[in-house]
Amino acid sequence: MEKQFGMGTLEPVQCLLSNDEEIIDSGERRLNELGYKQELRRKMTFFKTLAISFSTMTLFTGITPLYGSSLAYTGPVGMVWGWVVATFFTWFAGLALAEICSSFPTTGSLYFWAAHLSGPNWGPFASWFCAWLEIIGLVAGIGTQAFAGSQTLQNIILLSRGTNKGGGYF
Repeated sequence: MEKQFGMGTLEPVQCLLSNDEEIIDSGERRLNELGYKQELRRKMTFFKTLAISFSTMTLFTGITPLYGSSLAYTGPVGMVWGWVVATFFTWFAGLALAEICSSFPTTGSLYFWAAHLSGPNWGPFASWFCAWLEIIGLVAGIGTQAFAGSQTLQNIILLSRGTNKGGGYF
């Protein structure tokens, strides 16, 4: 029996096709309902999941340059509670996207979701708007990472070489 939570499923469901006698999972069945044939494998190992998660966290260049201003303006208590509150509310966005992803397991992801959820009249505009927002976010993200990386590199050089007075820490 299939357990429903919103539009997606909580458990993988397998069904038996009558003509091919082939077992497919609920994601492939949903793709068939949407009119698509599964082309890509949807298998992720633990290492691949860990690598993707670690690469999107941007620990080195995304977080370390923020320590100075965060400590100066809020202190350690503000930093800790800021992370806790931001993480709590970010979970809601993640859960909503996971629910949409389980309902529409296509490779077009955001563009397809925006077009499908907006309906036939607003679908093309929503997909176009979603694409432009993603491009703007990527350009801003790349610029931010370059700036943060240059700040981190500058601090590393300063700590290893010292100032113009011939100092240095290493």
